[in-house]
Order: sequence, then structure tokens, then C-alpha cells
Amino acid sequence: MNNNDQKIQTQSGAGFTLASLTIGHFLQHYLVTAILGLLPTVVASMGLGVAYFSLLHTIRYLSGGLVTCLTGFIVDKSGNQWGLILTGCMILGAILFAVLAITPSAGFLIIIAILVSIPGQVWHIPAIAAISQRFEKNRGFGLSIHGVGAQVGALTGPIATGGIILGVSLWASIGPSGIVGKIIDFLISMEPWRSVSVIYIIPTLLTAVLVWWSLKNLKSVIANDPNDEGIKSHLNNAKSLLSNPVILSLVIIVFLRNTAFNSLTEWVPFYLTTPSSEGGLGATVMAQGIGLGIVTSLGFFMAPVLGVLSDKFGRKAILVPSMALIAVLTLAIVFVGEIFVILTILGIIGLFSYTLGQILQALVLDQVDSGIAGTTLGLVLGINQLLGSVSPLIALWVSQTWGLVAVFSYTSILWALPCLILIVTPVKKAN
Repeated sequence: MNNNDQKIQTQSGAGFTLASLTIGHFLQHYLVTAILGLLPTVVASMGLGVAYFSLLHTIRYLSGGLVTCLTGFIVDKSGNQWGLILTGCMILGAILFAVLAITPSAGFLIIIAILVSIPGQVWHIPAIAAISQRFEKNRGFGLSIHGVGAQVGALTGPIATGGIILGVSLWASIGPSGIVGKIIDFLISMEPWRSVSVIYIIPTLLTAVLVWWSLKNLKSVIANDPNDEGIKSHLNNAKSLLSNPVILSLVIIVFLRNTAFNSLTEWVPFYLTTPSSEGGLGATVMAQGIGLGIVTSLGFFMAPVLGVLSDKFGRKAILVPSMALIAVLTLAIVFVGEIFVILTILGIIGLFSYTLGQILQALVLDQVDSGIAGTTLGLVLGINQLLGSVSPLIALWVSQTWGLVAVFSYTSILWALPCLILIVTPVKKAN
């Protein structure tokens, strides 16, 4: 394929592809955060504690990391099957809800922990590679728009799931008759998290149909390398990437940023609702939902702005001051005891926290050829998932040694370190 043909193919349908991938990203994160939002309730209903909850997250990271590393190779090799891979992610989501609905014991939650990261992690690789190829000159903008879908999904998933639980209870009080009444009776006969899981199975399968309809023809616009020797070529690519000091620095930076972000999303809910006698704030469940929602997703309207600015002024110009600000604000939580002030701080953090992940992905892809985008992302994201598997255990140790609020000091350090490393890393500029 010559350069002109590739340019035409890249531009053709790029807007529709970005819109479809963004909607799919919304659905993917909606479903995954719905499951993760139910997980604390499931753990509590089975009489398990925070240590078991931390163990499940560790297993989730290990599973997601291994799958992501392998997915990168598969995506680059199967450039014409990206639509099928994305559809499979949605189908696996439906299977997850079915497994959750019938979970009989704590041991079964291990299966959930192993599977729950796979749909989201596998989705990211072909989706990001496709956007990167089609928006080479404004990669930051394209990936930021894709990230908006995730932020809106992460915000609405837990809220809508709670609304469904409430809606089933209210509908049951009305006492509907006929087939609807029998369905409601069936749902309320189960624990709320089981009934929600059952409700989500069919809609999730329908989203798989939607993804297949809109993205079944999604493929790489980069012609296959005639000298590709299969797994040998991919292993050579991986070896070359991991011997590149800039890529290694970016692996560390992405790992620290993602670990910091995950630490916030995992521990903010516990800190807000844990009784003050146990080191928390003793806030309401509503405050918990607001805190988790705004720290992960409040910045969805900022994402395109930050993406465009990173395309124009460089990734470092956005990443360094943003991560420094978040590090300071996270540390400030340690010294604040008022729920309103803490929610305000979390809201400011939420303006930047998620979108920085997309800008870091763009920075990584700025350093490599488009033909190995899948391998690169698979290695970078997969390795950081594997390394991040120890973070929940470290945070648990910190909380039990110095108190729950000390987790935010630990998280602040995680935000500050990648900022310092990035300052001295000689990365290529965008475009």
C-alpha cells in the first residue's frame, strides 16, 4: 500500500470509527464499573473483609496484565479481525454477569476477579491502535475523545446500577400482576446484587450486537509486513521496545500513574464511608457515590481540551503540571476532615486524573511506528498491570500500619514520582 492509498484509507470513515469506538468504550466501562461497584457489597454479604477485597484486586491486576501483554501481539497479527475482538469483549461481559449472578461462595469471586479486567483491557488495544492510525496528526485529541466514553461510563455505571436496585424494590411495592409480577417476584427473591446481575445479562448481549454492527469491519490501515515471521517478529519487536530506555521510562511512568489513579478509585469509597472510630469520615453512601464519581469522571468535558492542548504544545506541557497538582491535592486530603472540602478536592483531581491516561497513551505511541502499536500498548499496559498487582496489598499495609487516611500520602507519592521521571525523559514530540 502506497502512502496516498494509506492516507485515503485512514481518513475514510475516521469520524464514524471514533464515534463508534467511543460509544463502545462507554458501554465497556459502564458494565465493568457496574460489576466493580457491586463487588464491595458482594464481599460484605459473604462476611469477607477488606483484606479479601484487596486480594481480589491483586488477582484482577495480575490477570489483566497477562492478558494485555498477549493481546498486543494478537492485535498486530490479526489486523483484519479487530471488530470481532471488540465484539468478544462485550460477550465476555455478559458471561461475567451470569457468573456473578450464580456465585455460590467466596471462592467463586476469584473467577470474577480473574475475568473482570479482561473485557476492558482487551478492548483498549485494538481501539487505541485504530484511533492512533487514523488520527496521527491529532492523536491526543482522538484518544481523549475515546476516553470521554470511559469517563461517562464509569460515572453512570455505579449510579444506574444503584437506581436499578431501588427501582426493582419500588416496583415490587406496587405489586404488578401477570408476567411482569412474576419477573419482579423472581428478582426480589434474590440478593440485590444477584438480581442486578441477572438484569444486565440481556442488555449486555444486545450491546455486543451493536458493537458488531458498527465495528465488524474495523481493521488496521497499515499493510502487513511481508517480512513478518509471526511470533518471532513480535518477540523481536518486544525485545527492541524493552531495550529502548525511553520506552522503559514510559513503562514506569504509566505504571506509577495508573497505580495512583487506581489507588484513588479503590480507597476513596472506603475512606468516605468507614466510621470515624475506625479512621474514616463516616459519610453517607450518597457522599461515597459522589466522591467516587467525581474523582474518576468529572473531567469528561475537559478531555478534548487537554487532548488538543497536548497535540499543540506537547504531552509534557500538560502531563507534568497536572500530575504535580494532583500529587499536592491528594496529600491535602490527609490534613482535611470536612466532607465538603474533601469532595471539592476530589472534584478538582477528577478534572485531570482520567484524561492523563489517554495523553500518556498518545505519548507512548508518539515514540513508535504505527505498525507495532498493538505490541507496544500490550507491553506497556500489560507490564504496568502486573506491577500494579502489589499496590492494593501495599495500600492495605499502609492503612493498617498508619491509619486509613495514610493511604492518600502513599497515593500522593505515586503521583509525584512519574512527574519527576517525565521531566528528565527525552521523549519525541507529537507529530
